[in-house]
Amino acid sequence: MRVNPDSFKGRIILLVIDKIVIGAVIATAFVAYDRFRTTEARRIENNTARIQLQFERARLAKEFLPFITNRKEDVIARGYALREAARTGSIDADASVQIGRQLLSDGISDEHFKRVMVVVMPDGMRAITRLGAEMASDWRNRTGTSFTPTSQFNPVSGVEHIPPEDASVVREARLWRSVLLEGTAGRSCEDLNDNARLATTLYGLFVLVQPPSQTDAINLTQSPCRGIRLVGSLTRVLFARGSGRLSGRDEQAVDLVASDLGHDRKSLANIRLARVILQLLLEFGPPSGPIALPVAQILVEPRSPQDSHPGVAEAPYWLQWQAADVLQSMLQGPGTTDDERLQSIRAAEPALLPFLARFSVALQNADNDRRLDDISSEYEDGKLVRRIVDLVGVSHSAEARGSLEKLAAVGENKLRYFPFLEEDVRRALKR
Repeated sequence: MRVNPDSFKGRIILLVIDKIVIGAVIATAFVAYDRFRTTEARRIENNTARIQLQFERARLAKEFLPFITNRKEDVIARGYALREAARTGSIDADASVQIGRQLLSDGISDEHFKRVMVVVMPDGMRAITRLGAEMASDWRNRTGTSFTPTSQFNPVSGVEHIPPEDASVVREARLWRSVLLEGTAGRSCEDLNDNARLATTLYGLFVLVQPPSQTDAINLTQSPCRGIRLVGSLTRVLFARGSGRLSGRDEQAVDLVASDLGHDRKSLANIRLARVILQLLLEFGPPSGPIALPVAQILVEPRSPQDSHPGVAEAPYWLQWQAADVLQSMLQGPGTTDDERLQSIRAAEPALLPFLARFSVALQNADNDRRLDDISSEYEDGKLVRRIVDLVGVSHSAEARGSLEKLAAVGENKLRYFPFLEEDVRRALKR
């Protein structure tokens, strides 16, 4: 039914509608204000509770610390006081790790130490792995060798004979290993799903957790914790050196390591993770066999795009240089056998030879000095190309020799744009 808005009835109806709308707006405003007041009250209440908790933790820390650090008190009692302080958050994980080291030097037993310190996990993992990296650095500076605390020292009739000057650091490293493994058992270590966090943790984690046997390495690769799983896989790759045909589990380990090496280079976190993995392969290896392929793929991959994050454009070059170091250790390192060298170069050739072929074609098609200058700039004056030529020269396969001959056939006039490359090619062909 239509109503004339100018009539008395129409005006009454419009007035009623107007009042209803205004009432609804006011009611909505009251509801919104009430919700805002409730949310704000909750926020203030949560902040107050958080501040009160911080004050309470500070008060407890003030009460705990004098007892925990007092060497006149019983060391076991101090240990369990530390455990309770760490469990309640009165003392943070980093501080707990440092205090735990003091308890260890004050004579707490191994079993009590492990029971006390496991409560700092998983929050204390970063502090513990930093210790592992520090121990490795001190050991290397003192002995000139890599730190492998799980290795057996001078075993005679099943009994270790650890040199007195090494006994305390080996004992501590092995205890931290137990804490790390118990503290990550059944846990996914979600923090380590972030490549930046894993990159800062992996080296120290490997130093402390590296397994002493293939069986232990296999067990670690079944861990739900990504970092522990990667340590197991890296050790499997190193144990597989010179073993010929890989088992299924070894192939899975290579695939896992290759996956973490193969993340895109658009972020510094991915590059740093790959660098740590290569550092471990170089320091605790060299490995041999199929792992050479993903390492070689790093060496020949194109550079990061210009739109990547700041600092990324330069970082891949040094990653590639490090990949070349790993490959060189696999092919030319001291103690490398002919069989190991053959396994590694055959694995790397599918990446290295196509790269040399593309480089040779680019030079062959360059028909003026400007284009040759562009190629020289693109390939950084051939510094990495020279390293690839040196690596390919180790192989005696017909395919490798063909690649080198094709590059040599480009001619001196074009190769001179890359200092010393011609000499390297000729030297490789004479091997």
